[in-house]
Amino acid sequence: MEKVRWSSQSLRPLRGRNDHVRRIVEILDVAAKTRRCKILLLESPVGSGKSRLLLESMLLADRRGYAVIDGLPEKPRVMKSSMTRACQLESQIKDLLRRGPVLVAVDDPQWVDTPSVEALLGLVDRFAGVPLVWEFALRPGGLDDLGGYFFRAMSRDGRAEWLQPLGALSESAIAEVVGDLLEAEPSQDLVRLCECFDATPQVTVQLIQGLIEDGAIEVDHGVAKLKPEKPDPYAGETIMAPACLASLVSDRLSGLRGVSREALQVAAVLGRVFCPEDLSEMLGCSPAELVAPLSEAVAAGLIVAQAVDFAFPHDLIRRAVLGSVPAPLVPLLHRQAAAMLVERNGGHTERSAVHLLHGHANDAEAAGIIARIAERLMSVAPESAATLALRGMEKAPKGSRVYLRMAGIAVVGLLRSGSLARAAEIAEQVMRDPWEGAGVMVDRVRAGLITAMALRGETDGAFVLASHSQGPADGRAVRRTQLVRLALS
Repeated sequence: MEKVRWSSQSLRPLRGRNDHVRRIVEILDVAAKTRRCKILLLESPVGSGKSRLLLESMLLADRRGYAVIDGLPEKPRVMKSSMTRACQLESQIKDLLRRGPVLVAVDDPQWVDTPSVEALLGLVDRFAGVPLVWEFALRPGGLDDLGGYFFRAMSRDGRAEWLQPLGALSESAIAEVVGDLLEAEPSQDLVRLCECFDATPQVTVQLIQGLIEDGAIEVDHGVAKLKPEKPDPYAGETIMAPACLASLVSDRLSGLRGVSREALQVAAVLGRVFCPEDLSEMLGCSPAELVAPLSEAVAAGLIVAQAVDFAFPHDLIRRAVLGSVPAPLVPLLHRQAAAMLVERNGGHTERSAVHLLHGHANDAEAAGIIARIAERLMSVAPESAATLALRGMEKAPKGSRVYLRMAGIAVVGLLRSGSLARAAEIAEQVMRDPWEGAGVMVDRVRAGLITAMALRGETDGAFVLASHSQGPADGRAVRRTQLVRLALS
């Protein structure tokens, strides 16, 4: 085989191109068996893997006893003497044909000059009843240049066959590509993120390599996943999108009109899933005025249209869009969203409480609202109640009664959702500080700690803590402490 410019990319398996490989193998086998010349033509965009497919063809041909001539040009290339090069190539092909079948692979012929194209056309015409396969690959948009002229001439040759353009990779093919890169099975969430960006081999590889460099991927028990795999819905905007992802999203945003970009940025404040009614009210425009901006955003792959709502295909994409909003405006937009929801619903809900958290609201009234919403969530979604309360603790003044109230909610919610270690950790942090006049709120935290210790098998410690508990006998938390003490005795 003539020298081929192998790369690490070429050493990884070719994924998602089984139909193309199957057809190439058939052409190679037919040409060798019938001793007839064949011509394969492929037009596909940059990043689709056409050069990689060409390399795969060369490998397949070599395994079948073909001599391979690597025609991959080093762009930009202008042959000093096209006739000399054509004569050399003709002589080389003839010499190799004496020993067996030959494959000549040429990538991006638009990089050669006019005399070279003419010489190559003449060279193809001179070989007929021989086991020779020509394979040419061209990127779209080149049909009006020299490469396009060459392809049009080739397509009129009865020996020529067009391969199907290389489309987006399937979900399973993306999973295989990612698995090859990471040497681990990718999580569904990681594969879904890759699907959001054209699903081409080049972009998939660039994204995964970028995520690795950004430290955004971890492998646990053979499974590769994003860090964190399940972002905290109440974490504000502290979980930023990885730099490589932010760059990809920024490129797409720059291709949108200003009004479309603005609509997306405000939508990112509303959440991963948002309704057009909310966006319309936030922007102060009619639903009709959203048709063009949201349609453009959907076409760019930055959001998807659902039955009644719109959604960012992945929360990290939403965070990348949100990262393009000037930082001082983000909390103001969250406060605007909270006020809008309160006015519409006649009071605060979980959604408005989330916006209060993100809106940097540190006043006692906002903290009290967050505590009430978290308390309300306790009976139906204890894990969400705990998470909201924990975030509320970060906003409330440490040492305040509302801080202690949210600590109690967090501890109980964590207990109910099975997070014993985290519940004990929060309770122990709170109990380290002296609390005067907090009454039942401190008892609630203490009771939660006793319960967590008991459930974790730390019965001696739990009994000691329960025995030293003091407080008003009519408090529910104290009654729980008394019950735990009774169970341990």
